[in-house]
Amino acid sequence: MNNDYTLLFNGEKLLEMYATLPDDIKRAIFSVDTAKQIMRIGKKYSLSIDQIGGLVTHTGMVMVGALHPRGFIQELEKSFRIDRTKATEIGKEINPVLVISPDAHI
Repeated sequence: MNNDYTLLFNGEKLLEMYATLPDDIKRAIFSVDTAKQIMRIGKKYSLSIDQIGGLVTHTGMVMVGALHPRGFIQELEKSFRIDRTKATEIGKEINPVLVISPDAHI
């Protein structure tokens, strides 16, 4: 998956951004609970396995600050080729996953 933000942030830059995060966000990014929540949401909206993987990536990018929360819905629309309504519904369900970070609400 090649998105605008993946062109801007290489692995080294993402690691630098990750290193500056508060510990609770670091834990949330790699937590089993976060993964289960995202998987549940993906299944609920009949996303393919590849799309669920993309949802994980997009969510993680918001959590590290590589994707602005306001761009999340548009990224879902573009990447998954879904309509705005479905992307917005997914975003609303993903939002609690991001609640750890006060700046990351969609």
